[in-house]
Amino acid sequence: MNLLTLVRHAKSSWDDPSTQDFDRVLNKRGLGDAPTMAARLKLRGCIPDLIVSSPAQRALQTARLLATGLGHDENAIKLEKSLYEATTGAVMDLISGLDDAKSHVMVVGHNPSFENLMALLNGTPLSVPTCAVGHFSIDCQRWQDFETASIALGFHDYPKNTTPDRNPTG
Repeated sequence: MNLLTLVRHAKSSWDDPSTQDFDRVLNKRGLGDAPTMAARLKLRGCIPDLIVSSPAQRALQTARLLATGLGHDENAIKLEKSLYEATTGAVMDLISGLDDAKSHVMVVGHNPSFENLMALLNGTPLSVPTCAVGHFSIDCQRWQDFETASIALGFHDYPKNTTPDRNPTG
């Protein structure tokens, strides 16, 4: 059994119109939401073996705040260029190529690919606002088999969710 935690990056700033999309950083709300979600994940015992992130500033900041909140070394985050502007298929390819020694992986990236992937894995659409989390159990031992494996949603949460299910699910 493998576990996959997908996280859409936290809310980013649009204050400076001259900033390139790749370089946009988190705004005040985003800087607060990521630690909130890290605390919720920690309450659930949702601690990944590996965190993979898009190198775009808003995603990387989100990944670093999550890592810190979960007790991970923020410098151990694996950066994956293909996550920036990725298609859903590209994200699936990345997941299929993950190291089998890591049975719980968190991937931090962008919409629309993350919303589309969460809907695909869940079998029905999920709300995926900024800093939303989808946690899935995947009935496979090798990541390369994930696309054909039985997949179940463990939990789905997001910062404005006022009644998050706090029961550990994996």
